[in-house]
Amino acid sequence: MNEPNVETMTATIHVLKLGNRQITLGMLKQLDTVSSEHVEVMGRVNLPKSDYRYADLIGRHKRTGELVRTSVYRPERNGYVTQEAFIEHHREINSYLKSLPLIVLGGAR
Repeated sequence: MNEPNVETMTATIHVLKLGNRQITLGMLKQLDTVSSEHVEVMGRVNLPKSDYRYADLIGRHKRTGELVRTSVYRPERNGYVTQEAFIEHHREINSYLKSLPLIVLGGAR
């Protein structure tokens, strides 16, 4: 019989600060939303009640340097010629999203 044991694990939590203040959900919602091709992505964020077909991202506007938000569409099966084409595109999108750090938003004070 195996004996129970406690294992210590570590995890990295990414936060985004503006000056010395952590970005909160309320601040994120007030940022301008721009098309993803104009954004130098810093990471992904999980917004409550977000449409599962979109991934929410935060980053710097390539031209202005402003902090902005954007979203990337996760494709659905409709519109693809073959099931294989859909699966391949879906894998590419998910691989890209998983490569981005998840940014944890601060709570309201």
